[in-house]
Amino acid sequence: MCQATVRFQGLVFPRVTERERSDMRRPGHHAGLQGCPGDEDPDAMLKGEANQAGAVIRSWANPPGQVRVAGFLAVALSLFACTPAPFPAAPSGPTSPPVSSPSALPPADTQHALQMASRILAGGLRLEESALMREPDLDPLSFLPAEGTQEQILARHAVQRRATFPDRSSFDEGNPSLWAPWRDGTLVAELATASGDPPQQTVELRYGEQVLFSAPAGLPSPALPLQGLWTFDGHWALEILMATPDVWAGRIFEDGEPVNEELGCEDAFGFQLLAGTPFYFCQRQGLIAAVYDGQAIDLHYSQIPHYRCCSESVLNPRQAEEMVSFFAVRDGAWYYVEIGAFD
Repeated sequence: MCQATVRFQGLVFPRVTERERSDMRRPGHHAGLQGCPGDEDPDAMLKGEANQAGAVIRSWANPPGQVRVAGFLAVALSLFACTPAPFPAAPSGPTSPPVSSPSALPPADTQHALQMASRILAGGLRLEESALMREPDLDPLSFLPAEGTQEQILARHAVQRRATFPDRSSFDEGNPSLWAPWRDGTLVAELATASGDPPQQTVELRYGEQVLFSAPAGLPSPALPLQGLWTFDGHWALEILMATPDVWAGRIFEDGEPVNEELGCEDAFGFQLLAGTPFYFCQRQGLIAAVYDGQAIDLHYSQIPHYRCCSESVLNPRQAEEMVSFFAVRDGAWYYVEIGAFD
C-alpha cells in the first residue's frame, strides 16, 4: 500500500489514501481517541477479518451520537501537498510541571532484558508478554509468536479484551469533542482551530458554561489532539497529542496540571482507568514505563507504537476496562503484551 504525506511549512505528516478514508470505522471506547480514527475491532483485525484500519480525519458514523468530522481538518489538509514518503518517526516533546506525585522512575538501564513471559506489577497487575518472530503484519493485522499460535495467545483474555469503554465522542458546533460525567453534570473537552497561517489548535474543557481549562494543541495533523477525557473520584484527566514541526508527543493533565515533567516524561500517552485506577505510559530517556495508581513501573521497552494513523493505527494500544494490550519493542525484538487485573 502506497503511503503519502502532507507537508505544511516544513511539517510532515502521513496522509491517508482515498481507499483508507472510505474504509474507516470508529471504535467504541471511553471518551478516548487512540491515535488515528478508524480503528477496527481488535479481535476481528487480529483474526484477519478486517482489511483496512484508520483515516486522516476522524470520522464518526451516524447515529448514535456520532457524526462525520469535516470542519477544520478538512480545510487544513486541503492546503497540504502530497508526496510519497514513509511514516515519520515521532519526535519527543517538551515537558511541563506536574501536580500528581507518582514515584520516580527507576534508572534507565538499556542493558537489562527481561526474560520472564509473565510477572506481577505494582497494584496487583499482571504483565503477560509473548515474543514475536518478526514485526506484526498490518493488512490484515496478524502476528507470529515464537511459541504457540496467535489464536492461543488471544484466547487467554478474550473476554476481558472485549469489555471496552463506551464511545463518548461528539461534534459540538462544528468542532470535535469528548464528554464525560463529572460531579452533578458533564465535562466537555472541545477542539477549536483558529484561522491563520499556520492554523493553531486549542483544547478547551468546560463544565456547563464554566471554562475549567485550556491548552494549546499545535497544528492540524492526521491524528486529533483530543486523545482522552476521563473522570474518577471527583478528578478529571485529559490527554492531548501535541503536534508541531518539532514535537509529536502526548501530554496528560490531571485536574488542570501537567504530569509530564515530574517523571521526566518526554511523551505521556495511553491514559485510561484500568480496573478503576489511573494508568498511563511514560517515555523517558529512550525507555517506557507504566504509571499505575501513581507508581512508576519500568517495562524495559524502547518503543510502544501509539498515535499511529491510517493502516498503522492497528498497532496502537487497545484499552479495555480490566486490561490494555499493545505491541512493544525491546532490544530490537517485537512483543505482544497484555497488562491487566487478571485472576
